[in-house]
Amino acid sequence: MTVLNKDRFLIIYAQNTTCYAAFRTGFSDQSHFTNFFTAFIGISPGAYRDIVISRTNC
Repeated sequence: MTVLNKDRFLIIYAQNTTCYAAFRTGFSDQSHFTNFFTAFIGISPGAYRDIVISRTNC
């Protein structure tokens, strides 16, 4: 599982905090993780989670 796939899983399906996802995927702090995630996905981890959850709660 790639880092980004693991990040997305931890943020959405495991209902974990961004800090927990950062720690579990090897980032030194939440800020570094958020910058990495935002650069590759295009939105913040929290916004990503909100979008996915809103789409699944029709």
